[in-house]
Amino acid sequence: MEIYEKIFERLKELKMSQSDLSRQTGIPTSTISDWKKKKMNPQSDKLVLICKALNYSLSDLLIDGTEDTDKNNDLSVDEKYLLELFRKSNDSEKRKIIAYLHKFE
Repeated sequence: MEIYEKIFERLKELKMSQSDLSRQTGIPTSTISDWKKKKMNPQSDKLVLICKALNYSLSDLLIDGTEDTDKNNDLSVDEKYLLELFRKSNDSEKRKIIAYLHKFE
């Protein structure tokens, strides 16, 4: 799935409009509209702003969900367990987990 597709899918999930995203990011509504109409991805300098507004991780936005699961072989048992629990969580629970973890940065 393309980045612009993920953005508009996330907007739907959050019941946000393109205008809402524009207000939160400072990106003109016309630019956001162009991503959808022209099927193009936003410029890289906008991605962090978009992720913050959509409460979405940059890795989720950039990485296709079909990544190779063999990449997790170097994780400990506890890390694999936490990752599995996180993946099974709904969006609201994931946001709470991420917010909690940000306290330790």
